[in-house]
Amino acid sequence: MVKFFLFLLFPCILFAEAPWGTASAFSKKPPTLVSTSPLHYIILFHQQALSEADGPRSHFYPTSSEYARQAVCKFGTGVGFFLSCDRLLRENSEAWLYRRTCLKSGHITKFDPVPK
Repeated sequence: MVKFFLFLLFPCILFAEAPWGTASAFSKKPPTLVSTSPLHYIILFHQQALSEADGPRSHFYPTSSEYARQAVCKFGTGVGFFLSCDRLLRENSEAWLYRRTCLKSGHITKFDPVPK
């Protein structure tokens, strides 16, 4: 008899939904960019350890390391690697061809986001 009830309850447990308040649109967090690529972790190490000690040097917004991290998460290791290499080749102080944006600090910089 107990096995019969467990047999009936098992599908209910599998397909049960979350409580009322947690599934609402207001409680959902925005998706985070996460990749399992080793290149992603190398970029994170560079951002958290090396860039903190060396200081900001990028002429772009987002910075080249953030651009590389977003490209690897969005397009994968191969395409993300080539996009970030292209971005590093364009890293200079020339003002041509790029839109400019003003950061919160008041610094005006070039705006070049990851392509959609």
